[in-house]
Amino acid sequence: MSDYVSFVKGKFEHRDSIDEHSDLISHEVSQHGQSGLQEDDLIPIEEESYSKKCLIVSASIIFGSIFIFIIIVCCVTLIHPPKNTFSDITCIRDQNDPWLEKGALSSVYDYNYNSAYFDLADGSHAIAVRVQNQDSTQEDSWDVLPSLIALSTSSDNSILKSWSRISSDSVIMTPDDATDSIGGCEDPRILWVESEKLYFMFYTAVTYADEAQTQLVPHLALATSDDGRDWDYQGYLFPDEADSKSGALIVLDEPRDDGTVGLLLWGDSSIRVATTTDFYNYVNTGQVLIAPRDGEWDGQLVESGPPPFRLKDGNYLFFYNSAQQDGETIKPGYTLQYHVGYVILDGTTPETVLKRSDSPLLSPDLDWESCNSSDDVTLTPRVVFTEGGYVIDENTINLVYQGCDVATNSMTCTIEWV
Repeated sequence: MSDYVSFVKGKFEHRDSIDEHSDLISHEVSQHGQSGLQEDDLIPIEEESYSKKCLIVSASIIFGSIFIFIIIVCCVTLIHPPKNTFSDITCIRDQNDPWLEKGALSSVYDYNYNSAYFDLADGSHAIAVRVQNQDSTQEDSWDVLPSLIALSTSSDNSILKSWSRISSDSVIMTPDDATDSIGGCEDPRILWVESEKLYFMFYTAVTYADEAQTQLVPHLALATSDDGRDWDYQGYLFPDEADSKSGALIVLDEPRDDGTVGLLLWGDSSIRVATTTDFYNYVNTGQVLIAPRDGEWDGQLVESGPPPFRLKDGNYLFFYNSAQQDGETIKPGYTLQYHVGYVILDGTTPETVLKRSDSPLLSPDLDWESCNSSDDVTLTPRVVFTEGGYVIDENTINLVYQGCDVATNSMTCTIEWV
């Protein structure tokens, strides 16, 4: 009977006590006995209403908590954004004097510049250096012999490495008819391609445009090697392009639907994009990735630096060389000044530029970089130029650069994240 009382009691939502409605309760009980009303038919109104209220309150608390959590996350993100967002990069010279130049301990060649960097299979480090001598048969100091590419190695893991001396025995690429480069082998950029188990060297093969050999023409060429010491010539990449040079390769993470496995960033006055399905043959897409900016420090021309570096956020850091008009120099007819800058390329579609440097990372500020005095030994005044480098850690890159087309130094670049 007490159970019946409880259920009947639940039908009255606004009573103060069971005693005030005892007659009604007795009546319900009596009716129950007469009609066979079951206990389940007595609807517990107060309990049902209470449960609904509890659900509403619980839901309000849950959604309110979620809303507060979202507000907190947004505030924290604004105050402390994710730490994998690229902000900027700064570069500092490793020393103020070049560590590779003509001398008893460094090189037998007059000019040692435009070096590619790569690691060898035995764990040692290597630079492929453009080397050149003065033409002693000519009176003009600007007349030089054709360029060669020579190898210097080091087992030293410090930033300022002890490099092996460069001699005639160090030469790995020689200008000759066999390599269509009778006028010189210049400006290497080297990348290991894992799928091919080969080093790929993109360099400038210089030949003559006429039979009288009065006009030199540069062509971007390819050579490959399985050890970094012995190289096989593969030919011009763009034989019908005039003045093609400066190629830096990106190996894509996965082949694209059209079979593209790599992108070549190349060109002389602007940096263009070519695609490849096999790393040996390249198709010029016609896309200009980086163009000169009128009136800026990179307003006259831009050229590729080293192969782009992959960042921890998945994007690419691509250093480029540039020039601006800056008045007369000691070299007749030469009016340029070179700088080093950078762009950030999208990690999925590297043909997309996400950010471009507003100011140079490096300019020819030191005497051996500017070389604009009659007492200076120089091929080209007011030049700094990079073609090689390596990753120290996820926030630091070391770049090898040259000054005045004469000597080589390096600088350490620190990536800033927010």
